[in-house]
Amino acid sequence: YHQLRHRRVNDELQIEAHLLFPGQCTLAYAHDAASELEQRLCDLFPHDRVRVMTHLEPVEHDEAHPEGHQDFPDPLVTN
Repeated sequence: YHQLRHRRVNDELQIEAHLLFPGQCTLAYAHDAASELEQRLCDLFPHDRVRVMTHLEPVEHDEAHPEGHQDFPDPLVTN
């Protein structure tokens, strides 16, 4: 994963992440894995209203986005 972000908006916790999957991975598998992760994240905050938004990408991310994500720094990359 990358581009993990979170914020609280009014009474809701919002979590966003880009999830990376192998190119040969089926859409059904990626969807099921993302749904499971989303539910596990919600379960971590049982007393909060939680919205989890995931964006599925191929693990070959540089090929899919050669220009990168310039708007938001990747918290997992150190310079």
